[in-house]
Amino acid sequence: MSQNGEKTADAPPIQTRTGEDASDPDSGGQPITMCVSLQYVLPSDTDLGKIYNSFGGAYHERYTLIARNIISNVAQTFSPQDFWTDRTTIADKMFEACRDELKRQGMVTVTQLQLLRIDFPSQYEDMITLIQLQVQQKVTKEYQQRVTAILKNLEVMQAEVNAQVSVIEAEADRTSLQITNAAVAEGYMLQQAAKTNATALVAKTLGLDGPEVVQYLKLKAMKSHPSARTVIGLHDPFGTDGSGGN
Repeated sequence: MSQNGEKTADAPPIQTRTGEDASDPDSGGQPITMCVSLQYVLPSDTDLGKIYNSFGGAYHERYTLIARNIISNVAQTFSPQDFWTDRTTIADKMFEACRDELKRQGMVTVTQLQLLRIDFPSQYEDMITLIQLQVQQKVTKEYQQRVTAILKNLEVMQAEVNAQVSVIEAEADRTSLQITNAAVAEGYMLQQAAKTNATALVAKTLGLDGPEVVQYLKLKAMKSHPSARTVIGLHDPFGTDGSGGN
């Protein structure tokens, strides 16, 4: 504790107890040792004379005693766990209580209060550290389980998507094949119809009867497939019937 911005420790650490331990209500709290820094400024008006009239030259020792009592009382309103998990709130409550009480009793203005250090008995600190470690390990394990579950869900979703893609691709191939086959069949039918129409037109134009149309188609086929061994217009060109090819 200091005045006017001085930062010299002028009192030993505050030894007190916390409030009840939730895990051990009969314990009456845990022993605790705190190092606290508190700064205040003296007034510059007529209150300064009142301070000297009330406390003389020992005003600082009086303020230190008041502040230590207030800080001890506030500490007893918090559980041991609070000092691990909510240290800022505890420091704020101590500041507010010291500010109000020193203003009321000592006519000074508290400007800052810092909760510098908190010490529990080593056995209790070891127990709390172990508990916090177990809690952290539990949280870490839960996160790992969530990550694993998410990855498994992603794998299932990916498999479902792949299956859907395979079905779509198979359906597309089947549809493509059907369209291609239908187009080929339709083209063949159109080609045959065109040939039939062309033959009918030739027969009609030339006045050909049925046998003559057949002969026409034979000649057309031979023309489409020429060969050096093809003989046209001879009944037996090699004389196999004994007529000498006549």
